[in-house]
Amino acid sequence: ATAAVRFLAGDGEAEAVRADERALRALGVRMVPTFLLPGGVAVVGAEDPAVLAAAMRDACLHRPEGPH
Repeated sequence: ATAAVRFLAGDGEAEAVRADERALRALGVRMVPTFLLPGGVAVVGAEDPAVLAAAMRDACLHRPEGPH
């Protein structure tokens, strides 16, 4: 079997995935996709690419340390 098949058949990473899920839920993530941007901005759901790009641009321009 290939490495991918063995990985999918096992549960070696299951606890790591559960830990990631707990951490994201603690941040308020409840659905995918969710994009967490600087300044605590979150874009939730399948948005139009222009909406996501605008949110990213705004988040970067309004960072406390200035635009990058």
